[in-house]
Amino acid sequence: MGNILNFNVQDLFVLAVKYLTESIDAKDKYTSGHSDRVRLYAVKVAEYIGLSKNEISTVYLASQLHDVGKAKISEHVLKKKGILSREETLEMEKHVIYAQHILSKHPLLQEVNIIVKHHHERWDGSGYPGGLTGENIPLVSRIIGICDSYDAMTTNRVYRRRKRDSEAVRELIAHKGTLYDPKLVDAFVALFEEGEIEFLKGMNFSRGFETNAWGEAVKLFKRAEKKFKDPERKYSIELKMLEIHNKMKQLDQSLLTIRKLEQLSSEYGIAINDKFLNENALYHYYKKEFDEVINISEMILSNRHISPLEHARALRHLAMSYWKLNKKEAALVEMSYCEEIYKELSGSLMLVHDKNYSIGLKYFELLDENYQLYEEISLNLAKMHDVQARIQFDLGAFNKALKYYDLSLDLKHDLDDSYGLSISHGGKGKLLSAMRRYEAAEQNFLMNLRTSRNLEIKRGIYLVNLERAKNFIRWGKLRKAKTIISELKKQFEQTPEIIMALVMIDLQEDNREKMEKKLGQIDPKKLKDPRCLIEYYRLMGQLYRKKDLHTAIRYIEDAAAISQQDRFVYLEIELRSLLAEIYSEHGDTAKSNLQLKLLNMLKMEEK
Repeated sequence: MGNILNFNVQDLFVLAVKYLTESIDAKDKYTSGHSDRVRLYAVKVAEYIGLSKNEISTVYLASQLHDVGKAKISEHVLKKKGILSREETLEMEKHVIYAQHILSKHPLLQEVNIIVKHHHERWDGSGYPGGLTGENIPLVSRIIGICDSYDAMTTNRVYRRRKRDSEAVRELIAHKGTLYDPKLVDAFVALFEEGEIEFLKGMNFSRGFETNAWGEAVKLFKRAEKKFKDPERKYSIELKMLEIHNKMKQLDQSLLTIRKLEQLSSEYGIAINDKFLNENALYHYYKKEFDEVINISEMILSNRHISPLEHARALRHLAMSYWKLNKKEAALVEMSYCEEIYKELSGSLMLVHDKNYSIGLKYFELLDENYQLYEEISLNLAKMHDVQARIQFDLGAFNKALKYYDLSLDLKHDLDDSYGLSISHGGKGKLLSAMRRYEAAEQNFLMNLRTSRNLEIKRGIYLVNLERAKNFIRWGKLRKAKTIISELKKQFEQTPEIIMALVMIDLQEDNREKMEKKLGQIDPKKLKDPRCLIEYYRLMGQLYRKKDLHTAIRYIEDAAAISQQDRFVYLEIELRSLLAEIYSEHGDTAKSNLQLKLLNMLKMEEK
């Protein structure tokens, strides 16, 4: 994290708080994001009831730290399935005392310490540790108690299923005046009825930190949107859903959301912004409509008032489309411009301590804004490195590609971006397989698969399992490849890619009859991806290799010609090597030497 020197002691303290609470939440998969959600709800309630900015800053920090004492609770107790014993319950309740031991060490946290200590007190005196009643309980403790209870009820735990959000709200209402401050419950319920609670929860889930988090985020956003009155807020929610649909490759849903955004813009005069245009461009990219991506990206870049981040995104989309249209050198040029913008942004991040803010709400707002910008820059930089890696892979520069994937993975690890990590691991797996590092490739594919399953990305599951099967075939582990392909055929339609993976197995087993039958099921005119067409021609060449040399060479030459035209240097190297081998087998030394000469030229170009 290169920017760490730009933060002063206060900045590092608050960031350390955030990392500490995230690590505590991560001790139990059922509480992922819990502290962040409680903070979001508590700050919103504090704003609603009219607390001062200084008071809200205290709410911010205390709610983020409310479970800090759980750092000293054993994982056996935290993760126990079933009801806790009396001794275990007492141990769990000690987390508010343990929090005192931790928080008392910092002079800025005296008030926060008291609030955290009492956030499990209840209005009727039935809480702990002091059995305080009514307004004797600190106000902020009462706010956190309600928000903590709501999030606990609406989250799956090892010992019970979660309640629906509306059921949890009814539970709060049922216990106002007994467990909870009646006025604060009324404030929380009012925010829920306005859609604010579901919106905040959706924003938290949209980070994609747990199983089906994105699907849950979309459901929450839809419920919030129905309650929102302001068209601009509806627009912002639809834009967030478009981002999620694009990530999940739910392109039918993406298109519907684009139409909805255009309708809202037309009906209410909401200006189409660059973020929408970039998401629209990304939709067309996934639809393989690269000329349209270029048109939209150039439209964004023509706007002199564009934000630097959206400018960089548009450049990246432009480069991605050039890459797909086989203008790889042009793509690398756009990437270099993109990288310059990210470096400038990183260097010009507004530093909170330069503004001489004391720790207060404004300080937290600025630090949040600063850190969120840092995260967004880093995330986009990581995505750019992924594109650079793919281009270098195509050009046969495997070591450069590996360097870019590793740079991307380092950034995504810092950001805890599980979805981004899975994409980079998938790309790195393909690269390692091409480098014949099959075991390392499988490890990367498994990391990709885990996240695709957690986030229920069906297209991702299909693609990574297909790559795993091909990796096992190259590795010579045909039984494992057959098992994976068998599962793919059960879950998905039989695609040309699946058929060709099966043909690769037949080739390894030297079963030309089965190869011919399967390849006969593929219509090459329908293969839109040039890589698929290259693979089809390569397999056809291998099919005819032993019975019709002329036909075999014609197919492989066609595959090499497409590789050369589309600048898939690594594929052309493989195909020229195969042609040299075939010519040599049949005693045509001159043609074999010609292929070897072309092969050496390609390898020199690669270096």
